[in-house]
Amino acid sequence: MKIMNGFNTDGVVKFILNFGGKCQDMIVKIVYDNKKDRELIESVEFSTPFFVEYIDALTKNGLKESYSIKGEFGARLNPFVVIYDNEDKFVKCFWSESGNACQQFINYYKNNGSKN
Repeated sequence: MKIMNGFNTDGVVKFILNFGGKCQDMIVKIVYDNKKDRELIESVEFSTPFFVEYIDALTKNGLKESYSIKGEFGARLNPFVVIYDNEDKFVKCFWSESGNACQQFINYYKNNGSKN
């Protein structure tokens, strides 16, 4: 795996949002094919830190992983956001044919996630 500018070149990027606190026992996987969707999530300041995995569907390894993740839920469109708890159990997922799944995730988090 090669690292370029702090990011994996295989399309799978992992990091923790909000380094300043204890990491919430939650994993968020975001499949995207447009940099604007990724920037939308990165621009939001979340009050509770959690582990985020970005999967670029335009890269070879990212494409394989995105098919695997989206296949579990029968989804085909990007962006696709899925939330797992610390035991890799499905909690919630977001995708949309008319809207933006990243924005749906942000709205859900602001309304529900910050209370957890």
